[in-house]
Amino acid sequence: MVVVRLTTVYQTGNGAGAAQVAERFATETGATPGIKPTAGVRGLPSAKCFIRPDGWKPITPDSMGRDAWHFKCIARADRYAFIAYSDDEKDVKQQTAAQYRILAGK
Repeated sequence: MVVVRLTTVYQTGNGAGAAQVAERFATETGATPGIKPTAGVRGLPSAKCFIRPDGWKPITPDSMGRDAWHFKCIARADRYAFIAYSDDEKDVKQQTAAQYRILAGK
């Protein structure tokens, strides 16, 4: 199952599956030309965050940030892998932490 808005959530069969999905997305994102890693989310070591310094477009209701995002974090919680998008670095990290808490039931 996949749920999409400013955070895209992928439900897998188990925690190992979520780890594989999150790692694959992070590896692919990090290998994209022009994308740079940024500091992760404090207290959430599985989160990998990235910046697109050039060529990004502000998030609109139609795009929801998935096309030409500025900041992106990829993480996992239990059997879920998820990606958060934002025009602002602090916001994307807050979204990531909040999504983790929701999915992990904390």
